[in-house]
Amino acid sequence: MKINLKGTKGITLVALVVTIIILVILAGVSINLVIGNSGIIAKAQIAKKNAENAAWLEKAQMIVTRSKNEQRKNRKINRPRNSKC
Repeated sequence: MKINLKGTKGITLVALVVTIIILVILAGVSINLVIGNSGIIAKAQIAKKNAENAAWLEKAQMIVTRSKNEQRKNRKINRPRNSKC
């Protein structure tokens, strides 16, 4: 029994190698975008630090504002009253 393989269709070795090369290139580009110096992870870390700094700044501003409000409140309370009123 002889099998004729000339008429069969399938993936050639060249097509398989080209596909693998393209996938490797795409993987390299994707990894570089994620891990590189200006990649997504680096940008996320910078954004996290900026958010933490902004939170500390906001806390400091709140403390200053409360302190000023308390000073104003104390001035109103400690102000001598006019006897004419």
